[in-house]
Amino acid sequence: MARGNVLLVDRLLTVLPRLPRPPRLLQLGTVHEYGPPLGDGPVTEAAALRPVSGYGRTKARASEAVLGAARDGALEATVLRISNAVGAGLPRPACWAGSPRRWPRHRATAPRPSCGSAR
Repeated sequence: MARGNVLLVDRLLTVLPRLPRPPRLLQLGTVHEYGPPLGDGPVTEAAALRPVSGYGRTKARASEAVLGAARDGALEATVLRISNAVGAGLPRPACWAGSPRRWPRHRATAPRPSCGSAR
């Protein structure tokens, strides 16, 4: 996980400053960088990062590296921390979008199973 989430971003951050103009980078982060909510209110950008999973920790490391490079003037950057689109606890086969390998089996006109539908 660290290889894809951190090492790849670190390598990118070493080559992007070599470009003639500072590039713009959009880092796709995750809401998991914040960890579980501390109360009933919304989680905002001002919240401290408290990731509890390996995924959240590696994405947070990558996001912080990107933001650090932006603070140093190496590039312009934005981190977009994406939330869960369907929620935790969803049964694995419940959503057709779960596996890109299955996408070609669905024709544009064929009905797609909805998330949470019975098997």
